[in-house]
Amino acid sequence: MMPIAQVFMSAQARGEIRSHSPMMLAGMLLAMLDWISFPIEAQYTTLSTQSMAANVVDMLLDGLWMDKPV
Repeated sequence: MMPIAQVFMSAQARGEIRSHSPMMLAGMLLAMLDWISFPIEAQYTTLSTQSMAANVVDMLLDGLWMDKPV
């Protein structure tokens, strides 16, 4: 996990991302990558890996709100 954590540390040092535990962020990323194959292997979805990854990124960046709350 350390190489991934280093990427987060570097981005934090450059002020590109907020400060959170780099090891936690690395673990979350690896967990999401591991999870993404499960619905496909278990045949719970017909979405492609690419489509599922795009959906996850969209939810992480924009949340699940239909419209942003005022």
